[in-house]
Amino acid sequence: MAALLLAPRLGPPAGRPGTLAPLSPCRSGALRLRPDTLSAGLACTATVLAVALQGFTPVTLAIVVTVVTVSVVTGLVATHGRGLQLGRWPVPVLLAGLWAWLGGVAALGALSHWSVLGLLQFSLLPAGYLVYCCQRDRPWFWRWLCITLIVLAVTLCLTVLFEYFVLGRARPSALFVQKNSLAGYLLLVLFALGARFVADTAAVPARSRSATLLGALVFTVVFTIALGASRAALGALTVAGMAFYLGLPAGARPRSGRLFAALVLWAVLAATLVPGAQLQHKAESLFEVATRTDLETLSIAGPVDEIGDVAAVNQRFILWKSSLLMWRDLPWFGTGPGTFHLRYPAWSPPEDHTDRYYAHADYLQLLIEAGYPGVLLAAALMLAVAFAALRARRLDPASRAQAAGAGAGLLAVAAQSLFTYNFYVPAILLLFGLVLARYVDLTGTGAPGLCVPLARWLRRPVFILCCSLAALVPIGSVATAAVMAACYERGVTQLRAGQLEAAERTLLRAGALYPNERVDVALALTYVAALGSADDTRRSALYALAEARLARARARNPFSPYVYDAYARLYGHAAVPGSRDALVTSAYAAALARDPRYYGSRLDFARYLEEHGRSHAARELLEDGLRYAFPIEPGILEYAALLRTLRTRAGDHEDAVRLERRLRVLEQLLYARES
Repeated sequence: MAALLLAPRLGPPAGRPGTLAPLSPCRSGALRLRPDTLSAGLACTATVLAVALQGFTPVTLAIVVTVVTVSVVTGLVATHGRGLQLGRWPVPVLLAGLWAWLGGVAALGALSHWSVLGLLQFSLLPAGYLVYCCQRDRPWFWRWLCITLIVLAVTLCLTVLFEYFVLGRARPSALFVQKNSLAGYLLLVLFALGARFVADTAAVPARSRSATLLGALVFTVVFTIALGASRAALGALTVAGMAFYLGLPAGARPRSGRLFAALVLWAVLAATLVPGAQLQHKAESLFEVATRTDLETLSIAGPVDEIGDVAAVNQRFILWKSSLLMWRDLPWFGTGPGTFHLRYPAWSPPEDHTDRYYAHADYLQLLIEAGYPGVLLAAALMLAVAFAALRARRLDPASRAQAAGAGAGLLAVAAQSLFTYNFYVPAILLLFGLVLARYVDLTGTGAPGLCVPLARWLRRPVFILCCSLAALVPIGSVATAAVMAACYERGVTQLRAGQLEAAERTLLRAGALYPNERVDVALALTYVAALGSADDTRRSALYALAEARLARARARNPFSPYVYDAYARLYGHAAVPGSRDALVTSAYAAALARDPRYYGSRLDFARYLEEHGRSHAARELLEDGLRYAFPIEPGILEYAALLRTLRTRAGDHEDAVRLERRLRVLEQLLYARES
């Protein structure tokens, strides 16, 4: 990677693609770093960082977005004189239209401060497309990217094998958050490398050593995907593998195509024969009405011997059904990119045991977050990519093989996205944009395509200034969000430790950086915590400050249960005792209406009712909550303990003993997770 960034001779001279340029030092004797070389190096670096910095935190997103943005800007500067070639017009225009629509929805939606981060995350896809289009010698750049992908594939596969055979994890996911995302990324890499494998095996015998190494890598990647037992990935692998075989040039199918298919089948069979592999069980469960799924939630009312598994109807169907009910209220403009998890809890039924963060179907979630226009633009984009496959038949055999690999990788991710959330993973978004640009470039060979004459519009110094200023928008947004998140976590820690003045200063700093409702709620709770030891004059001021902060939080996110839970705590200190009970009750009811599975509000409300002599109502509230599956957290132990006490007090000793057994199971589960 350092050689790619520092050596100008790696960039081929104009007019001789693929060759090396002579060393050209500048006047000071140092090596001259060209913008297109820097852009290519940053793109490869961003590809690595997007995989290494897995997770959905503002800090990781800030790092990846910053590197990608600088790569785009340096690439645009390098293309200023010759114009920006974007390829055949339907794909870049539709991709820009989809991004612009999401930007409009994000700006005009009720949750704009959350939608901005969702938009920046989605922007990695068009940014990857643009980075490729900015390269002067695209085959040279693609070779370096393939080398980067080979290193990543080997690293990921070795990590999965270590997790499975050494650590004993049944669902290895390497650096990714979960196995489906890992499988989606490996599918993209697999077919890009598969095209190289076909080209090498169809070439002269002198390249057989390279073909052998690539074949071993293809086997290892497929073996890793199958070992993860992702049903959606295996289905996508089958569909994309058939498309890849049919897309190969006729001369490569008899030998190379069949050899590739044999490697894939051999890898799947080998994964099936591994002791303890769940591949066969996963395949059989596709045809079952009910299945046991490993979830991040647990029903307190479940059987005593249940440890982490919940017997339920297929969770995705429940999630999709309730998501469609949610979409009916937001058909045109949606909720905004990246805001599904903020709106869906109000529609979540008791039988939904998922984490409720994603719809586990990218197209359904796009329908909810972007409305009809967003889905129509995405469908038109997919049709434009599909029609590009018809032009691939006119290519030379080498280009057609590469196009078949890129197209099969895109198809694999698109097919798997019917059942998971690939397009919300930054690593997949960035690589998908790069592969999409490569596919459009290959299938549009010989056509003029869409060209943007940058030099005709702006002079080079002005253009560089405009690009630099435009880059400050995404970089500044993600940077301030990352610093805000760090300040917020520190402020909450100080609040829990009773350091109220320090917490107020830290949270005020966080709110100034990136205003959002969570900071406002934390500030309001800081003022509520100070009410207990304040005099009458100070109490009035603190009460007013807390109420003002909660009013801001409700305006920024009227769908958050945490806002109304904080209102309930504030109303507990109301000056008029007669209205206090009604205010507290209505606030807790509003919180539970926005998220019935939010056990924190349910537990606090039950404690409030018990303190005011309404133990029967408190028990009914907690018993009603047993219909839901709560997150596996220490707080559910307090929930179960309080309900056990209320059952004992009411004389229901048999149910209290049953809950006591359940409480022991929950303690074991939490201890196992912490250890």
